Amino acid sequence: MSFHRVAPMAALLLVAVVILNRAAGPLPPAVPRGHAVIAGRERLIIVGDVHGMYDEMRAVLAKALYVPARDTLVFTGDVGNKGPQTAEVVTWIMDAQARGEDVHTVLGNHDIYVAEGQGVAAVNDAQRRWLGSRPLSVTIRRFRVVVVHAGVLPGKPLQTQSLETLTTMRNYIPATRDGTKDPKRGEPWVDAFNRHHAQRTRTDVTDGLPSGFHVVFGHDAVRGLQRSPLATGIDTGCVYGDALTAMVYPGRELVTAPCREVAPKTITDPNRIPKRRLEGQAAP
Repeated sequence: MSFHRVAPMAALLLVAVVILNRAAGPLPPAVPRGHAVIAGRERLIIVGDVHGMYDEMRAVLAKALYVPARDTLVFTGDVGNKGPQTAEVVTWIMDAQARGEDVHTVLGNHDIYVAEGQGVAAVNDAQRRWLGSRPLSVTIRRFRVVVVHAGVLPGKPLQTQSLETLTTMRNYIPATRDGTKDPKRGEPWVDAFNRHHAQRTRTDVTDGLPSGFHVVFGHDAVRGLQRSPLATGIDTGCVYGDALTAMVYPGRELVTAPCREVAPKTITDPNRIPKRRLEGQAAP
């Protein structure tokens, strides 16, 4: 058969595959199911953005001495995408929940990508639906901790904050009292959040977070480890070859595991804290 006959046939076959894929389309993403509130067990382990780095996730859990019968485990979202083992990470978390372990993860922006079929991760339909239905926040009452993926707007009820804010915000714009994912606009939301809570009265709970609660978040690998009185960011760029960080309560001890570099760093920040300075440091 000549090339001139094979080429059109190959082109038609390619078009047919594309049409079939478009007809099937991505699964409609499950609507995030609000905000979870849990009691919490004897210890709490919060793990930063895993991004499909399964081996590193298991390593940091081993270093944190995770014991299923004793511990509550919460991930800051973006458990998949970018890294090579998203399916393994999601399977591990889903299986842990099925075994009755107190394991949770909040919804991250990359979880949304995977749930909508836009990410690079190879997961099955059940895993996509599961990712898309994760809560926007998890509150652990025993330790007075709220876990979100990206951030919390000061002075606005948590339950009314948008999906975009909670999964993509990096900075706060005082003039509009809104968040942005652009790190060059406004100020880091953590600064505004701490300032707001320092100025308010003990009975002012307009953002739904009573005095004494601490926010733990991920998402912002550019800034890396962020520590402040009322919020701590623990996305320390595992998928970029830095480290995977976990915060352990009581005591807010930071535990890290080194990571392979599987995704290129596209943005750098001079204030980033290198992984060699993370080990053994406790948050304020």
